[in-house]
Formats: sequence, structure tokens, C-alpha cells
Amino acid sequence: MAAAGLLASWAAALFAAWAFIGGLTAQPPGHPARRSAERALVASGVAAAAATAALLALLLSGDVTISYVARTIALNVPAPYRVAALWSLPAGAVLPTASMVAIAGVLASARARSSLGIAAAGAIVMALCAASLAAAPFATLPWVPTEGLGLTPALQHPWSVLGRVALSVAIALGAAGVVAAADHLADGTQPGRPAPGASTITVLSLAALAVAMFGTARGAFAAGVAQYPVPPAAWGGALVPAMVALVFAWQGARRHAAASFSIALGALGLMSVVLLGIQPRAGGAAAVAVFAVVSLGAAASGAAAAVAQGASGWARALAVVAIIALAGGAAATLWLAGDGGQWTGTAAQWMLVAGGIATALGGVASGGASMRRALWALPAGGVAGGALGVWLAPLHSPALGWSLLAGLLLAVAVVQLATRGGGLDRLPTILCTLAAAGVSLGAAGEGQPLTSSLALAGGARGEVAMRLGAPVALAHQGVSRYQDRNAHVVAVALEPWRDARPRPLLSVEQREYVDSRDESLGPAVARPAILAGIGEDLRVQLLDVAADEGVRVQLTVVPFASCWTLALALLVVAALVQVARGLVPSNATAPTGSDHE
Repeated sequence: MAAAGLLASWAAALFAAWAFIGGLTAQPPGHPARRSAERALVASGVAAAAATAALLALLLSGDVTISYVARTIALNVPAPYRVAALWSLPAGAVLPTASMVAIAGVLASARARSSLGIAAAGAIVMALCAASLAAAPFATLPWVPTEGLGLTPALQHPWSVLGRVALSVAIALGAAGVVAAADHLADGTQPGRPAPGASTITVLSLAALAVAMFGTARGAFAAGVAQYPVPPAAWGGALVPAMVALVFAWQGARRHAAASFSIALGALGLMSVVLLGIQPRAGGAAAVAVFAVVSLGAAASGAAAAVAQGASGWARALAVVAIIALAGGAAATLWLAGDGGQWTGTAAQWMLVAGGIATALGGVASGGASMRRALWALPAGGVAGGALGVWLAPLHSPALGWSLLAGLLLAVAVVQLATRGGGLDRLPTILCTLAAAGVSLGAAGEGQPLTSSLALAGGARGEVAMRLGAPVALAHQGVSRYQDRNAHVVAVALEPWRDARPRPLLSVEQREYVDSRDESLGPAVARPAILAGIGEDLRVQLLDVAADEGVRVQLTVVPFASCWTLALALLVVAALVQVARGLVPSNATAPTGSDHE
């Protein structure tokens, strides 16, 4: 099976190389070279899927003589966890991603006059397969191990698996954006506009990337390997620049093809940084940082070109400020927040806030006279957001800026709703604006949590002060110890009470993962629990269990934490509406009066 997987990986890379070479001939539809390149791209996707199936079969059989299997699972890991191990390392994750990219490339270039998009898709698939081949996932170990190294705890939660699969989907959609833009750029019939469907691909990519960030962060927190379930913290903040690049793509979706191609290529590169396991930091080697630097630069330069082509007056000035601030904040998040000290993380947040404010104001400035007549809502939204930030945080905290941005974005959404015309065309824009407001409000609350600890004897009860509303009482209901698949578990049951009413039981745990010989695979991890509310969340993490069954827990009260989930739902709905909009005949949508896609 390993030999079959290796052959399929090489076949995928070689077919993709032929699709790249054949696509560069830029022949019209029906030409033999064009048809050959298209078939080669399809074959590369099939071969990548076959390599994925071979690796999955090796994982399911538990053949630890294979390098990838030995590094990612232990023999006592059940079948669903072995499937999840496919995304444990970049060498495995790139194989299903390459198959998705090939499919997306075929679909995106199906009606194109040029074959440059096929070449672009072939190059992306070839690069992904080359990355897998370089890591040698199908290599046989020179010895016969008795056990594997075990599955990472993060992937033992379904949210984490969903997040990693969503990243592969987001990369495939980003590749579709690159393919569509490349075909339109080579076509040359309408050089002043990007490829048809650019807005739809961008919104779908935004939604998929949001699911990836949310799922990975929530899964890592629930598995006990991350301190916060904050979407921007997923993969150490490495996806923040990718999200910024997709925002550039959304703003520049109505501009010329070269800008659309540059932004799409930059966003794809930034998402691939995460898939390939590259985590550049301030102290990292320059060679590691080049790929992400070039990708972010391509996205920012494409956005600047789009502004130069389409905006004017105040809208252009605000767009330039937004690009500089967002790109600077994204770069600071990627390079400095890990090693540059606390002040760099704070500076990055303020730059992102400034870029968000400039983007919101620039969208209103370019929205036409009907939108500008409703500007009365902006001061009200700014004052409300600022007041919330003053109540929530000190004046020097980024939470104040995020609150101000949330108020302005809500006001912009009101302005968009009050503007006549557009119908279904304006709905995705409004939903994305509301999602951005939700993200800002969630970031504001996350920046000012209340943290405390509480010691509880067996059967005792303690109270937790909340930011909003009545306190929560936690009653210690007992400690249990048991074996759960590949882990020894110590679980504590806590019954929460609020407003004299009991809430569902919370279970906080410490898990020690072991292999099939019952030997520890590492230190125990604490799996927390969340008591979710409309206005705030209470996060409970187990710190210690005493010999007399007394426990000590850490309590974190986070206001507006549910806004992360709300923002994710709004982005997903916006993507569905955008797809539905593309399915509706153009004469039935009445897009008059809208300046946004």
C-alpha cells in the first residue's frame, strides 16, 4: 500500500506538471493541447485522491513501519481518530488538499477562453504534491517499532478536525479564485474588471477560512492544548494575514483583473503557509519568512492597484489608509506577536482596528449619495461603541478600539439597510458587515476577561462574579476516574446555578494519554468546560485535585464571547446568499442602486 501511495503521489505531481506546461500554451478551447492539459489536471486530482486513500488505509491498518503512521497515531487509537490523523502533519494534509485544488481548478476554468487558469491550478497541485513527496510520508522505517508516537490531543476533538478540513476547502476556493483571475487576465476582453464570480469565490473563501479559524481554536481549547478559544489565535495568529488578504479581495472584487489575480494569489499563499506548517516569527530564519512576506506583499499591492483603478477622493484616501493599517497589523501579528513582546501584540491590534475603521468609512464614502444621506448613524454608532469600550476596558486597551469599531460597523450596516435599491445584491455585503461587527465585539470582550481561582471541597459550593447579571454558583458534585479509549481521565462534575435555577452539569477533566502498552505519551492536559450565555461565557479549567477529593479550578469570565459564533454564522449565511444570488437570473435581481457585490 505504501508503494501504491508513493506512485500515486508521483503521478499526481507529474500530471500536474503536464497541466502546467500544457496550460502555458494558452490555446483556445477545443485545441488538442488544451484538452490534454485539462485531462492532465483531472488525472492529477484523481492521483492525489488515490494517494490520500493509500495513506488513509495505512493509518486505519495501524502499520507503524510507515514513517507517517508511526509519527501520528498509537495502536490504541480508534478508527475515527486515525482518519483525523490524515491532517496531523503537512505531508498528509496536502494530499486531500491537492485533490480539492485540482477539482476547483477544473470547475473554475471550465468555460474560460484561455488555458492560463489550468496552468495555475497545475502549478498549485504540483507544489502541494512536491511538498508531500519531500516529507516522504510513505517511507518505511529502517526498524520495526512496537508503537507509534500517538495522535496530538488537539485532533482528538471534532472541532479541530473540522477546522483543518475547512482550511483545505479554503485553499481550494482560493485556488479557484487564482484560476478564474488568471483566465480573465489572459482573456483580455474586459481588462478593467476581474473574473466573473470573483465576489462569490471570495465570500466562500472567507466563510471557509472563518470555519477553519473558529474550529481549530475551539477544538484546541476544548482538548486542553490552548489557553483561549479565540479564532484569531488559531495557528498562532498565522491565519490573520490570510483573512486580511481576503478582505482586500472582497473590497477589490469589482476592480481590474491584475489586482484580482495578485490579491487571490497572496491570500492563497498565506493560507498555504499554515497548511505547510511554516510558523515564521521575528527570530526565524529569513528563508522561512520569505514566502509569507511575498504573499502578504502581493495581496497588499493588488489591493493598492485596485484602489488606484477604481476609487477617488475621500474613498481613495481612506482605502489607502486601510490597506496600510491592515497590512501592517497583519504583518505584526504574523512576525512580531510571538517573539516581539506584549507591546507588539497590542500595536498589531490597534493597527487592525485602525484599518477596520478606515475600511468601514471608505465603504460609506464610495457608496453613493443615497448611502451618504444616512451618515447620521455613524456618530451614534461610534459614541455607543466608545461608551461600551470605556465601560469594558481601560483607555489604553485595544478592547476600547475594538468596541469603537464594532459600533461603527453596526452603524454602517444600518446605513446599508436604509439605502434603497440593490435587493439580494446588497445582502451579502450587509451580512459581512454585521459579521465584522461581531468579530470586533468578540475581540473587545476577549481583551478584558475576568480571571480568578476557586477551591471547592467535596459537596461545597462557591460563587463566581460575572460582568453582566447575577453571579454563578458552582457546586462540587464529585470526582470520577476512568479509562476513555487512549487516555486516563480524572473528571470533576460541577453543577452551576444562576438566578436560583440549576444549569446543565459541567465536566472538567485532566487527561493523560497513553499508548497500547499503557505508557504515558506526555504530560496530562486539562480539558476545560464552558458555560455559555447570551452576553458572556464562563470558562472553567481544572487546576488540581487533592487527596481528599477537593478541587481547585480556574475561572474566566469573557463578555461577548458568543459574538464569535454569531460572526461565523453570518459569514456562512452570506456565502450561501452569494451562491444563491449567482443562481438567480440577472433579470430577476434588480441590482439598481448598489455599489457593492
